[in-house]
This record gives sequence, structure tokens and C-alpha cells, in this order.
Amino acid sequence: MEKVDVFELETAVDSQSGTLVVVGGRENAIQSVNNFLAQYPIFEILNDNDKKRAKEIRAGLNKCIDSIDRRRIDSVLDFTYQFQTECNELRDLFVERKNEFDRRIKDYEQSQKVVVATNNAVKKYTAVIKFTDEKLIKKLTDFCTKNGCELSFK
Repeated sequence: MEKVDVFELETAVDSQSGTLVVVGGRENAIQSVNNFLAQYPIFEILNDNDKKRAKEIRAGLNKCIDSIDRRRIDSVLDFTYQFQTECNELRDLFVERKNEFDRRIKDYEQSQKVVVATNNAVKKYTAVIKFTDEKLIKKLTDFCTKNGCELSFK
């Protein structure tokens, strides 16, 4: 069984720019990765043992990829946690105020619907239907019942 070591990526905060960087610089990191990958050259798969070995190497390389991704994510979260927290706190203040306006607007609109409903007299609709369609009559009747209007047929 071929075991692939996990490549560890080191990051640090650059003292001059205050940004997050790879320790040793980009060029050195690329060289380190190439040296690491040189241990696992590509080979032709000619039998089941080669296939098994290739799958083991591939799984090990996936672990290296996951390790670098995890380091990137963790570093960014560590680096930006305070900023994210402050931004979320400020955003929440706006959200609270907006939600209060939403509630007041909805309350006002609801109160206006009640006033309109009490001020309106019963509306009368006359439908002229030239043929007998019971489904249409049922729909019109249901509509008028739901909306508080009166329906008559001629």
C-alpha cells in the first residue's frame, strides 16, 4: 500500500502589507509542491496492482488538496473574523430598522383594507350568459361570495 504524505501549507500575515501570504513566498511554495509531486510520477496502468497503487496515490493527493483548501479557509476565517463580526453587527442594525418599517407598513396596509371593506356597499354584478355552463356559474358565484358582492343572472 502506497501512502502519500499530506502536504502542509503554511500561511502568515505580511507585516508590511497586512495581507495573508504563503510562508516563503509564492515561488518557493510552487517549488515545494513540485518537489513533493516528484515523489509520485505518472505511470501506465498495466494490471490491477498498478490500478490499486494509482487509486491510493490519487486518494493521497486528494487529501493534500483538501489540506490546502482547509488551510485557506481557516486562514481566511481567522484573518477576517473580527471584520466579518463587525460588518454583521452593523448590518443587523439596518435589518432591525428595516423590519420595523416593514411591520408598520403592513399594519397600515391591513388597517386600510379594513376601512375600505367597511366603507364599500355591496357591489352588484350582472352576468349575461348565453349558454348554460354550470362550472362558469359556480366560479362566478364563488367569486362573488368570497368578495362580498351580489350576483344575478338574466
